[in-house]
Amino acid sequence: MENENNSQAPHQKRLQEKAKDAKSSKSYSDILSTVIHEGESMFALENKTVFLSAIVAGLEIGFSYLLISALYFFWQGTLPDVTIFKLFSIVYPVGFIMVIVGKSALFTEQTSILVLPVLNGQRSIWQLLRVWIDVIIGNIIGGILFVFFI
Repeated sequence: MENENNSQAPHQKRLQEKAKDAKSSKSYSDILSTVIHEGESMFALENKTVFLSAIVAGLEIGFSYLLISALYFFWQGTLPDVTIFKLFSIVYPVGFIMVIVGKSALFTEQTSILVLPVLNGQRSIWQLLRVWIDVIIGNIIGGILFVFFI
């Protein structure tokens, strides 16, 4: 046990130094203010813009399922099922990466960021529900459109 503590000491010191650097760079109130401002920018967008962005996100998420289906179709019978399922875990995030890179409006992304301006008193619960409804309906429509495209 003593040797284990001695071997971890340099690593622990580096972690403590990094923590000090991180604390000195930004305070929690600065980070919170930045995230609230990001949520406010989403509220400032027009309904049509949010809705179209949500449709695009639904289409992009559908791409993950297309890749999974293609993998299963091409490798079924040639690779063991365990290997195919491991490959699924590699291609599944592709749709989410497309959403992040494309900055599309995915419902799961909107839940926490948009609540902060409401909790801060800058927006009403009805404005929050309007954006959430636009996004969830757009995501569903995007997913349905993807099904019809393939």
